[in-house]
Amino acid sequence: MIWGLALTFPFRQMGANTEWRWDIVAVFAVSLFSFLAYSGLFFVYEFGDPYLDRWYRFVDEWPLIMQVIVYVLMADMLAYWAHRLLHTRLLWHSHAFHHSPRHLYVLSGVRASFVHITVLFAGPLLVLFLIPIYEAPLIFAVLVWLQILNQHYIHSNLRFPLAKYLEYLLVTPRFHFVHHSVDRRFSDNNFGFLFSIWDRLFGTYVPPESVADDEPLGLAYRNSKLRMLVGLPPRG
Repeated sequence: MIWGLALTFPFRQMGANTEWRWDIVAVFAVSLFSFLAYSGLFFVYEFGDPYLDRWYRFVDEWPLIMQVIVYVLMADMLAYWAHRLLHTRLLWHSHAFHHSPRHLYVLSGVRASFVHITVLFAGPLLVLFLIPIYEAPLIFAVLVWLQILNQHYIHSNLRFPLAKYLEYLLVTPRFHFVHHSVDRRFSDNNFGFLFSIWDRLFGTYVPPESVADDEPLGLAYRNSKLRMLVGLPPRG
């Protein structure tokens, strides 16, 4: 649905996508990486369970809607900081595969290495450990579905009505396209996933209007897709 809408109502013109086969590879890879990362992180967090009984009794007294709001805000803020961490020199090459597409559409967001997935999942999973909304299975399933949908949506080329005003609170596709610029002056900004407030609050906001409509996307250097998939820098 998002793909179809983006083809009908694009906010910028892009050339033909010649790298879609790597997006299909990425779909399978990220599914495996996600399973491995979640399994490992759940195993680590499980050791803290006996020490949090008092905290859980405190959280159980909150209304469910409050638990959901706290979970969404904290998870999104920690994902923002994890995303900034991936742009540091130490972790950049584990994140570069995600920035490799020169054509963004709904599947572009699934490009990720194992380290990328683990770093991004660690914060939200920690919040889930502290605010156990998985005990409300329907609510948890809806939130997971919305998080996946949002990942596809922000990487689409969909022109959204009143985007400029929505961006005071939420991330839109044109907001996120800034982050995929080939120019690191732009791509080292607009790190948010759901809420744009973290970029505004922590000084990493670049207005989409300040970036040219034909701004090239992707990386400013060459590396093989396979090396990026496993998080390796270019040879030499």
